[in-house]
Amino acid sequence: MNTVINNDVANRLHEISTKLTKPISADTEGVRRLRDISRELSMIANSIEQNINLESEDEAVYRSALELIRKTKRASAMHFQQQLKIGFNRASRIIKLLEERGVVGTGTLTGRREIKIDLEELNEMVK
Repeated sequence: MNTVINNDVANRLHEISTKLTKPISADTEGVRRLRDISRELSMIANSIEQNINLESEDEAVYRSALELIRKTKRASAMHFQQQLKIGFNRASRIIKLLEERGVVGTGTLTGRREIKIDLEELNEMVK
C-alpha cells in the first residue's frame, strides 16, 4: 500500500522548504536554524515511518478480514474484533478501508455492512 502524505505533513515540509530558500549564515544563528530544520525533518520522517508501519500491519489484518468475510459472509467491526482478536480502533480502521475500497457498504444500525462484491471477486482479492 502506498502512503499518501497528509496535509499536515505536506504543510510542514513546505514551511521547511521556504526556510531553506533563505540564506543561512555561517554563524551561531545559522547553525541554530539548521539544527531546528534538521529536528523538524527528523520528526516528519518518524511520523511518516510510523504511518508506513501502521499501514503494513493494517494491510495484513485487512487480508485476514477479507478471508473472514469470504468464509462467514459477515462484515462488522465487532465481528472483526472477536474473530481476529484485534481492538476496536483497528477493527474500525479495517472497516473504513473496506468501505473505501468498495468491498462493503455503509453501516446499518446493527453495525453490519452489506458486502458489495461477489464471492468470485472476494476469492481473487484473498489470493
